Amino acid sequence: MKGIQIVGSHHSGKSTLVAALAARLKAKGATAAVVKHACHPLVLGPKEEKALAHAGEVVVLSEDLTLSVSKHPLQLLQVLSRLESEVVIVEGFKTLGLMPRILCYRTAAERRAMASGLEIASFGPGESASAAKVGRAAEAVLKKGFVLPGVNCHKCGFPTCAGLAAAIVAGKRKAADCTVLDETTRLAIDGRTVALSPFVAEILKSTCWGFLKSLKGVTRGKVRIEFEP
Repeated sequence: MKGIQIVGSHHSGKSTLVAALAARLKAKGATAAVVKHACHPLVLGPKEEKALAHAGEVVVLSEDLTLSVSKHPLQLLQVLSRLESEVVIVEGFKTLGLMPRILCYRTAAERRAMASGLEIASFGPGESASAAKVGRAAEAVLKKGFVLPGVNCHKCGFPTCAGLAAAIVAGKRKAADCTVLDETTRLAIDGRTVALSPFVAEILKSTCWGFLKSLKGVTRGKVRIEFEP
């Protein structure tokens, strides 16, 4: 999965850029998901609010939409592990340092204050509506986007994933230099290893083992599964 983070102050054009960027990525044939950090309470419909008062989770299905609301807040990386899109656009989460950033700013001083070495583009006042600039940003996301697992394991030589992320953006390292990906769970398709974040690896392992251990005669041990779609 390729990831990009949109950060900026209030009324700096973040939401406008997110929508424009998602539209441009779609036009380029890439599926995109958007994850937004809400700084205010989420508002539900009265029926959903009433149901959630007595349940831990409410899922509403229609012919064209699925709405899922839970009383159990998830961490961002847990949410990312559930997504199936090629690109994820994350709005907010300023303290996160696991993917490249696009800055939205109102003043030059604001831009300098937000600079962290993770930025691959920046948008000043009114530029979020610039089709040409959004197009260039979409190209940069497809070329340079990535998401690190956020476990700060030190195996890459950096004390934090943010350090490796900055080195990747600077062109000094590659996302493949992250070696923390679950070493006990591996996935290969047609002989090609597919990188798994710790969250995805754990979901895959627990799901498979949950099924296998119910079979008669199965004991715990190394598991290898092969199938053709």
